[in-house]
Amino acid sequence: MASDRGSSWLLIVQTATAALLTFTLSLPANAQGKRAANPALYLDGQGFGETSNKKPYYGGGFGRDPQSDYWGYRQRERAPAPRLRERPREVEKEQPPDYSHAPPATPRKEATVKVVVMGDGNADWLAYGLEEAFSEKPEIGIVRKHRTDSGLIRYEQRRDSEWPQVAREIIAVEKPNFIVMMIGNNDRQSVRETPPPPAPANAQPAQPAQVNPAPPPDLERQWLEQQHPHLTPAQARQAGPWEFHSEKWEVTYTKRIDATIAALKSAGIPVIWVGLPSQRGTKATEDSSYLNELYRSRAEKAGIIYVDIWDGFVDEEGKFSPQGPDYLGQTRRLRTSDGVYFTKFGARKLALYVEREIERMVGNKGVPVALPVPVGPGPHAPNAKAGEAAQSFHSRRRALRPKN
Repeated sequence: MASDRGSSWLLIVQTATAALLTFTLSLPANAQGKRAANPALYLDGQGFGETSNKKPYYGGGFGRDPQSDYWGYRQRERAPAPRLRERPREVEKEQPPDYSHAPPATPRKEATVKVVVMGDGNADWLAYGLEEAFSEKPEIGIVRKHRTDSGLIRYEQRRDSEWPQVAREIIAVEKPNFIVMMIGNNDRQSVRETPPPPAPANAQPAQPAQVNPAPPPDLERQWLEQQHPHLTPAQARQAGPWEFHSEKWEVTYTKRIDATIAALKSAGIPVIWVGLPSQRGTKATEDSSYLNELYRSRAEKAGIIYVDIWDGFVDEEGKFSPQGPDYLGQTRRLRTSDGVYFTKFGARKLALYVEREIERMVGNKGVPVALPVPVGPGPHAPNAKAGEAAQSFHSRRRALRPKN
């Protein structure tokens, strides 16, 4: 009886052990199934024996999720503020290089022979070349007295003065031994006749002209009347403007050349007038050649030295060439990219033409002197009308042009 009771307890224990083992093995699967069926029962989002990669819930207050508000509600992500569109920077337009100015001058106070160079931007480069040419001769000094944008038509826009007046002022101050003039780059424009002096106070007023319909306003004539208020309307009409290359332009411009030469000769010292070089472009070259004809003609008539540099800056065909042999015979770039001014090698070659004349006169005891001559409104030669020489010269040049 006792053995039967002991066997029963042993059977109960074994059965309970097997049941407990079976329950333990089936517990994770059941928990996962319950979690899927009742997710609300699992507040932490996991069952027994599970690990989670989710961030812990902080709730409100200290230690809360930085992306949640005070009460634990997750804040709505704000869209990033629109980025201000950067305004594209305006690209500065590159200005073309300015070749009109030569390197700075090197004055010599101890020089005993003073050479004053006048004119426009080309004169600046010529003076630089002469400084290089006479660098080993301290007794010869070069003085630059140029205005880059000037011309015989107008010395300066804001100043009512002309080169003859300016030249006399320079000569009085500098007291040079030689004068060199090179100008013409800025004279390819219309020109007006130099207005006559104001009439005396007791002069009879001009008779009023017949009333006609008013013509369109002439801005250039208005400027002339403002600068010279004493001019009558008839005098203003006779003053121009005359277009470049016209006969009246040539007559007026020739008078300005003569007046400038007379001012240069007023000191009774040698005067050298340097012609223009060829320039890039057919029209610019023709204009330079045309002006050189006028300079040569008036210089020879006035008895001063005219220096022709044309052949030194053209190719074998006589056309503009930016490069060529320098003063030593080596091929160099002689002209700047704008086709107007000179490089350092070109300036040195330009100065070679003037250097020869100065050395010849310095070495010769009997230095030729340009005697001053009076210049007035009268004719240039006996029994000749004013401007007749220029008109005849213009007619000869026109006759030599090829006919179409």
